[in-house]
Amino acid sequence: MHRDLKLDNILVFEEKKSICAKLCDFGFATFCVKDNEKITFSNYIGTKKGYMAPEISNCHENKDSPYDPVKSDIFALGVCMFALIFKRLPFEYAIPDNKLYKLLMEKKTKEFWTLHG
Repeated sequence: MHRDLKLDNILVFEEKKSICAKLCDFGFATFCVKDNEKITFSNYIGTKKGYMAPEISNCHENKDSPYDPVKSDIFALGVCMFALIFKRLPFEYAIPDNKLYKLLMEKKTKEFWTLHG
């Protein structure tokens, strides 16, 4: 898993009249399967801004709370897609204290979009 997905780590360029995207900066990358057994992580590593999945923030506060690195990369990819479409991050941090993130978790999408205005 990459564990540091963010727009800064996605290179986009034209190649043979088509658009190509490649990941870069594999400093935090690691394998998440060992001997056919799925691995979970409990270390607080990677991007700390709005791309970080909430379970990683939770892991920082509660070391007994491992997270799935596959799901955290998918979360970060979703944040990247949001940022590409709307030209801003959906929230500063994916933690319950963040107003925009909390609105999404409470399924208050109308209020979320009003604040993003």
